[in-house]
Amino acid sequence: MTTSRLSLTVVSNDARADREFYRPEWQQTDDEFQVALVHPYLVEASNKSRLRFRESLALGYLTAALELHGYPVDWINADLLRSTADVVAERILSNPRIRLVGISLKAQRAMSVAVEIATLVKAHDPTVHVTLG
Repeated sequence: MTTSRLSLTVVSNDARADREFYRPEWQQTDDEFQVALVHPYLVEASNKSRLRFRESLALGYLTAALELHGYPVDWINADLLRSTADVVAERILSNPRIRLVGISLKAQRAMSVAVEIATLVKAHDPTVHVTLG
């Protein structure tokens, strides 16, 4: 992967300047791209009362960190919304500014849903960068 600009300044009071520190290829074509962060919905876990109606702390932390550095974020807590993979992919693809998608894997069983979302997104727009973790 190439970078468009490197600098020795890692931390500053200017979030825009920090964004210029490392600019991967998938970001170089769009200066004002958007990030989508997804907490997938596990249908098989929907009957577990202890997991109902909960927020994702990880999604909140990542959103806050990205927004602090000037990156707009569309966070999708599909678990809370009970949105299936196709609904999530449709929401992501409805915004052409979304160039990076991060999908949370809260458990090993979330892998199949995460891969399904990634596959649907990549099938319609192979230039979107998708990260699972």
